[in-house]
Amino acid sequence: MAKPPRDSPRVGDVLHPRRRSAPVGGHARLRALVRNYVAAAHDVGEEADERLRRTIDDLRRESAPAVVEIARALGEAPAKDFPARAALIHAAAALEHSDALPLLVTLVDTPVPPEREAPSHGLGTTAEEIILRTTAVEGVGRAARDGDEAALSALIRFIESPVFSIRRASVQAALFARPDDDAVRQRLLAALPRDQHFLLDLKQLSVGEVEQPEGDQHRKRGQSTAPPDPADRRRQPDREEPPTSR
Repeated sequence: MAKPPRDSPRVGDVLHPRRRSAPVGGHARLRALVRNYVAAAHDVGEEADERLRRTIDDLRRESAPAVVEIARALGEAPAKDFPARAALIHAAAALEHSDALPLLVTLVDTPVPPEREAPSHGLGTTAEEIILRTTAVEGVGRAARDGDEAALSALIRFIESPVFSIRRASVQAALFARPDDDAVRQRLLAALPRDQHFLLDLKQLSVGEVEQPEGDQHRKRGQSTAPPDPADRRRQPDREEPPTSR
């Protein structure tokens, strides 16, 4: 079987950024849709929300190649461009397709890099990276809610993460996906250290309910830099002060 061209996008591109090349045919159209999604995510208002809905509807019609284009865009995005990276992760989650699950799981499993520089105000890069991963956890949780057992197993495995916020987000996503499933609750209890069983009883907070660091002028109560989620507005990833690893 002939090998794909060298510049054909692969999901693994998210971890291995490469030199940009001009996509052709369907890749160019999908890439334009992904760019449109990111642009609309940075806008506000009903028109931006409607553009998000239209774009994600178009991407869902070709979920498998759309995931690859999202992965490529993540690989090309500058590390410090957290809004763009967050929008792309939201796009992958909003596809609501099993094709997106490996990408979301890979994102959560990617180790959080050390702080690149001391924050002068607001959140540092470590906290931003953790937010990206909890956003991906939300996407995995959506798949689990739709009955994907692999997604549920991934959520329970994420509890082994050394990052407390990822553990917390994973517990809440699993409980939201299967709120009345006693077996899931028991699996969570078994996976968690005993001193963290309280996570099963925490209230799920929306972004607007979480107080942000006072120094960050862009993240006040009731405001979020996370893009609107056209697929499910009932939940948004938690934004919290940088947690300790334990």
